[in-house]
Amino acid sequence: MFKVQTMNREEKAFLANIATILVKDLGIDKKFHPKRVPNILSTETCCDEDGLELFINQIHKKIQRKRILKKRLKTKVIFTLNKMLKLPLNFVNEGLQHGPIMSKDTYEKLFSELKQYIPNNIKYENMHVLQRSIFNCGLTLLLQKKENLINILKKYEVDEIFFHKVAPYFYNNIVKDFSTYVKWPETLDKKMKVLKEFCNVEEHKKLNVFGVINSKIIDVNFKEDSNKNKSFVIQITCDANQVISNVEVEYADSYSFPDTKIGRILLNDSANDFIPDNSYFVGSSGLPISEKLITPFRKINDEKEEKFNSILDDYINISAKMFKLIFNRFQILRNLNFENPAHFKNILKSICIVHNLCLKNDDYFDAEIRNEESCFKPYESCDNEGDLDGLDKRKELLNVIF
Repeated sequence: MFKVQTMNREEKAFLANIATILVKDLGIDKKFHPKRVPNILSTETCCDEDGLELFINQIHKKIQRKRILKKRLKTKVIFTLNKMLKLPLNFVNEGLQHGPIMSKDTYEKLFSELKQYIPNNIKYENMHVLQRSIFNCGLTLLLQKKENLINILKKYEVDEIFFHKVAPYFYNNIVKDFSTYVKWPETLDKKMKVLKEFCNVEEHKKLNVFGVINSKIIDVNFKEDSNKNKSFVIQITCDANQVISNVEVEYADSYSFPDTKIGRILLNDSANDFIPDNSYFVGSSGLPISEKLITPFRKINDEKEEKFNSILDDYINISAKMFKLIFNRFQILRNLNFENPAHFKNILKSICIVHNLCLKNDDYFDAEIRNEESCFKPYESCDNEGDLDGLDKRKELLNVIF
């Protein structure tokens, strides 16, 4: 684990004084006024590498203005900045009642994979430390709920406002390459592998399932409109290993499955070019049935239909476990307060990226957070059940199994 360098009492006192000066100079002490702080790290501009370089340069300019900070003290001043930024691995995992939320091996592989998206062309004495610090801030923001985060920041003497200014450089940058980490299987070999993995789900092995689509409702608060809760539909497609291949986020009052990307594909003839022959998706009960999307019977008429629904539930439970895994690992979802819809969507997309990379490293976080209800609620559509081709396909599958 990464640990903050130990210091003697005099060094601690010296560095504490320097840190106090820096915090006051930057206008981020308890009495700070937003209008006095340059808005160079706002949500809209925080991905800009020039903005980050400007921010770092401002820190150095503030240092240079202080008479006590002479050239011979430069090394210790830089160490102070590093102390404010460099957070150890136990910072990520601390405060969790059910053990580490992520293994050290996964943590290192995440950093190795995602550091390419963190600004690296700024003039700074220790670029590795700066990249690691931004990575730690962003990752910790996703993994910790607000109450834990505040306590941990105090323990490691990291200014809360400084932390929230740095963290967006992580999640706002990695989502720029979202399609690299959350995507459909592209080659025929990969598609056939997906089909083969689903064959282990149910005992009959007579269904050619290519993916599971599940839609959930989530209520979010935005600071820009604090008087209203906004409901969103999160539609996620995953494979038999809970790896996410597609994510769609829409306002609940305007959500329509046929209007989503995968909805348009499955309801048109182009589906045959997209998925292997004679295969289809299994969808949650709120979605409309079609020839390429099989959903459970909404009204059960006999024992066969009941058993058929039970088989489909085995598939739908895969996506249910995926939602549960996301909720348990990424505890930011316990505090659904965001700046605006764009901020919320970037957080959600970055969660999906990190989720897939964790599973790539076979890192499944199984601990259930007790006494906390999931933020994801079932989506139930009031529309008709679906088209006739879909109803006929489901009847055909029913007869094949029984």
